[in-house]
Amino acid sequence: MHDATRSYPSAKGGHLPNHDAGFKKIFSQPEAIEKLIRGFVSHDWVEKIDFSTLRLLPTEKISNRLDKRFHDIVWRVNVAGSELLVCLMMEFQSTPNRYMPQRMMTYVGLLMEHLRETKQMIDTDKGKLFPPILPFVLYSGQQPWNYSCEVADLIYEMDPALSRFSPRMAFFLLQMKDLKEEDLAEMSPENFVAALFRVEHARTAGVILERAIELHALVRQAPTAETLLPAIGAWFDGVFRTTLTSRGVDAARIPRFENLEGEKTMLAETLGNILDERHEKGLQEGEARGIAKGREEGEARGIAKGREEGLRLGALSSLLKLVEMKFGVIEDADKDRLSQLNHEQITHALSRILTATTFEEIL
Repeated sequence: MHDATRSYPSAKGGHLPNHDAGFKKIFSQPEAIEKLIRGFVSHDWVEKIDFSTLRLLPTEKISNRLDKRFHDIVWRVNVAGSELLVCLMMEFQSTPNRYMPQRMMTYVGLLMEHLRETKQMIDTDKGKLFPPILPFVLYSGQQPWNYSCEVADLIYEMDPALSRFSPRMAFFLLQMKDLKEEDLAEMSPENFVAALFRVEHARTAGVILERAIELHALVRQAPTAETLLPAIGAWFDGVFRTTLTSRGVDAARIPRFENLEGEKTMLAETLGNILDERHEKGLQEGEARGIAKGREEGEARGIAKGREEGLRLGALSSLLKLVEMKFGVIEDADKDRLSQLNHEQITHALSRILTATTFEEIL
């Protein structure tokens, strides 16, 4: 989908630890790495990969010598009768790392040393050689990756004649943030990794819930569903909790999900409880404002009318908050439409907010 020197998508930074661990567990599954490569690496040789030969290469001895933030996975797979190593590095930082090419070069060097020491070389008529290696960086930060993916660009060029002796190695960069929503939506029915990235892109609790349900349905059909579901549950917990806590919800009130088996009812119940409380608070605040207004008028009828209007305003305040929580920021024209609703119509809209998939469905 892009070359090594081109930047791609990234999602939110500042992920929780369970999010990071979940991602590593997910891409430690053969079906996940197959979907990742098929969906996001656009090269002819991808069609020659025999994904049935995928097998994980132990990396403890390599990764223990590197930065603990370096989440690494190495897959070995046959390509056109030979072997390829896919080194997947996951950067869960909020900002890009200018020196990633050097870090990746160090990692690849340690990997090659490990292959030589453990006699995992390829026999050829030129002797034992290293298998081809694809350095792959999956970056999830919000800030665009504007640095080069080539290690040679980190070396000061004193004399062009010396440049040919400088090390050269680039990595394939996938920035989740830059993946286009329409492309992911088109890919999702056939690629649960694309569906997973769509959840990463979601910014409201309602959209996260809907996309998570779609993702869950896709993963349940996967041959490795039994091991994928707990991994995705750990990852999803990070996404969902981060979004709700950023909107002022007490983290202690958000359940943790070891898997997504009960996600539809559990998440709907969680959201419903939170939204009901906000609704009630809005009603109380609106009623208080209405009574105060009625008292200012000094008439019993004014107080009654003020209470009625206060209830409407309180319900409207709740509805506006819930609509933005579900669909994101809404246009002024749509706010005006909601403001014209009477109390009964607002109550009807509130009853539809959790199940509605579009703004129009709540009206």
